[in-house]
Amino acid sequence: MLKNLQLICFEVNNYCNLAEAHKAFCPAIQEFRKGTTPASNDDFISFLKSCVSNGFTGNIGFHYYNEPTLAIDRCIDIGAIVNLMGLETILWSNGTTQINESWFDQVFVTDYPESIQKSCSKSIPFAPDDRMKIYDAQPTNQYETCFRPSNLEMPIDYNGNIHLCCADYLGKVEIGNIITDNFDDIMDGWIDAITAATFGCDVCRRCQSLTKSPAVFDEDYRV
Repeated sequence: MLKNLQLICFEVNNYCNLAEAHKAFCPAIQEFRKGTTPASNDDFISFLKSCVSNGFTGNIGFHYYNEPTLAIDRCIDIGAIVNLMGLETILWSNGTTQINESWFDQVFVTDYPESIQKSCSKSIPFAPDDRMKIYDAQPTNQYETCFRPSNLEMPIDYNGNIHLCCADYLGKVEIGNIITDNFDDIMDGWIDAITAATFGCDVCRRCQSLTKSPAVFDEDYRV
């Protein structure tokens, strides 16, 4: 069920030190968080173990709408368990804090204008997008299947909600929550999300981000 998925990303904190500066194009500054109870490390590891039992062999990323290095101890603690499970960790950072690359298997740093580039496996060019405008965009009738949910990434936010993708930052496509929902129900929601991306739900048809993602490991995937 999850054998083609490359990434499960977990948001270890719900803030970013560049959110205010980037509020014109980044949803991180918006009041879009659902729930008041953060998902614990145990919540995430328990869910991850179920994913592995259902075929997941990909990588674990620390990223969503946050700067994970601001909760670096949590990244390290989770990463140690992830490595013991035979999986690898990936850190995405805005490059404003010092990163010990040995703590992660891969480190990606966004090269923001005038930023100080830190140690990293790969630099990602700064490329702001139109996610802030997705819900106001006109839906298209010419839709091309998006493979992001099925083949690329399952993002889990700070409160344990699973999202269709980072474009659906409000979570309009409801999938499940790793704190409150059982695994089978979450997988049912995930299958529905893949179907939505295949045929184009309302959110997908408004998306302007069917482009190459720096997180894509297989260049055949258009996400």
